[in-house]
Amino acid sequence: MRIMPEYESFDALGLASLIKRQVVSPQDLLRVALARVTDLNPMLNAIVHTFTDAALSTLAVQNTQSIFYGVPFLLKDLFADYAGQPTSAGSHYAQGFIAQVDGELVKRFKSAGLMTFGKTNVPEFGLQCVTESRRFGPAKNPWDLTRSPGGSSGGSAAAVAAGVVPMAHGNDGGGSIRIPASFCGLFGFKPGRGMTPAGSPFTQNSLTVVEHVLTRSVRDSAAMLDILSQPQAGHFPYLNLLQAQVQGLQIGLIESPFFKSSVDRDVIEGLHTTGFVCQSLGHSVEPVSLWAPDETLALSYTQLTAHALSQGLKQFAREMNMPLHRADVELQTYILLEMGSRLSASDLAQAQAVIDQASQRMQAFFKDYDVLMTPTMGMLPPLLHSQDLKRWESAILSMIACLPNKPLLKQALIFGTRRMFSTIPFTPLFNMTGQPAMSVPLHMSREGLPVGIQFIADKQQEGLLLQLAAQLEGAKPWFYVRPQMGR
Repeated sequence: MRIMPEYESFDALGLASLIKRQVVSPQDLLRVALARVTDLNPMLNAIVHTFTDAALSTLAVQNTQSIFYGVPFLLKDLFADYAGQPTSAGSHYAQGFIAQVDGELVKRFKSAGLMTFGKTNVPEFGLQCVTESRRFGPAKNPWDLTRSPGGSSGGSAAAVAAGVVPMAHGNDGGGSIRIPASFCGLFGFKPGRGMTPAGSPFTQNSLTVVEHVLTRSVRDSAAMLDILSQPQAGHFPYLNLLQAQVQGLQIGLIESPFFKSSVDRDVIEGLHTTGFVCQSLGHSVEPVSLWAPDETLALSYTQLTAHALSQGLKQFAREMNMPLHRADVELQTYILLEMGSRLSASDLAQAQAVIDQASQRMQAFFKDYDVLMTPTMGMLPPLLHSQDLKRWESAILSMIACLPNKPLLKQALIFGTRRMFSTIPFTPLFNMTGQPAMSVPLHMSREGLPVGIQFIADKQQEGLLLQLAAQLEGAKPWFYVRPQMGR
């Protein structure tokens, strides 16, 4: 029998309201959340570390009038430094690392009154679209325990979808908030570039990674964006915007993947059904096409990602006096590190020029349209381990790892890029070009699995997207559409 079964009927703002009205205490809610961890995490493997005493100690120094005061919260175990707690990034290499100070991101979570009590499962350094690290093993999707919740914020998504917490931290460098939101039936919002602070020094090396949260309600996401983007307490422009109806948007619809891949028929059905919902709300929806993003663009993104990873881990190795060896990390991580360390200034400048050109083309699209609509993912949540390297793939990459010369690494880079982008053909483009994007849980497959629909707006138009999301939430509510194990 569950403690406080009504707990899952509230979003984060709802729970905060109960605390302010003294219906429950933060300690009550933490007990509920921990009971759900005990009950559900053995099946989900979503949470890899808890710190109850530290969570309770924050209550004594927080403003009781903070918007999320006392609400249980989980941090993604990646790029989120919480003083006195480990940040392992899903890697054996980082085990034993304890953050000495709070990162700016965590400071703002604390300023919101959140009671952070644990860290969630991630793939190693967030580099995969499923959460199946060698260090912690696979996180599982509460909708179907034989499937992945996605990645890299897969542990956070599984915990929210199962009702352990109403909201959890995520970051997104190629779809890592939107992918698990789609697979787990959540609202996943990626702010535009530079809107939220970096979680740790690692993300300062990357222009594509953005920090935010995964939520069950749009209003929780809007309120948190106010906290993360506005250092001043008590200012809630995004949350307040939700009270106004957005009207007459010009929405362009794209069903074909940007990079070579296939799209499941349930996904296409969900996209067109959502188009009809948007039309019923008074918006114009029409099929459109972009310029054709090509392999050069995908390779440029992978090169810049490899460089950022290499620079970040070099910095970490110096600070911790921990030299990195081949056996310390997974094979695909090692290949990326080797590639990143061998890129010249000319290679990086050329890759950045390709990304900049894509950004300019995306800006031009938004001169004619308010919003772009696509699938979030081309497929349904994948079966566990279905994204593993095949034996022959591992053999070839292992050989290259033993002889890491630049020509061989370039071939490995091409292979890895094609493999990754065939899995995530819709989300990474908007990390490259910097626009805000969101995955909205508006459809269910024939198998009863969630299907997210992605919406993208021009830079600085986060408010417009959130208004549209709130409108869609009102037209097609998803809050009580829950996996069986979360009830």
